[in-house]
Amino acid sequence: ERGWSLLREGVTWSRLERLDEAVRAWRVTYGTPPQTLEELAQAGLVDRTYLSDPAQRPYRYEVGSTGYVLSAVDDAGRAAVVQRLCALLGLADMRESKPSGT
Repeated sequence: ERGWSLLREGVTWSRLERLDEAVRAWRVTYGTPPQTLEELAQAGLVDRTYLSDPAQRPYRYEVGSTGYVLSAVDDAGRAAVVQRLCALLGLADMRESKPSGT
């Protein structure tokens, strides 16, 4: 079970990183982040499978006046793997470290 948990966490981390890259590419192209992650899939920037974690839970994505938050929850429902706020001006990184598995 521990091995599968680490694998799922790794897949989640990888998908969130890819989504973050796609959001940044969208922002460079259009000047603002997309309003939804679905827009990234529609534009062909990510595969639709990247819009949710391995347990089919959709990733949380919110756009605000100063940037966006992209995050996931773990099996216990806690905000976990990544929480990233990228300011529209300066791309300030507020990443939390990956959970230690406890």
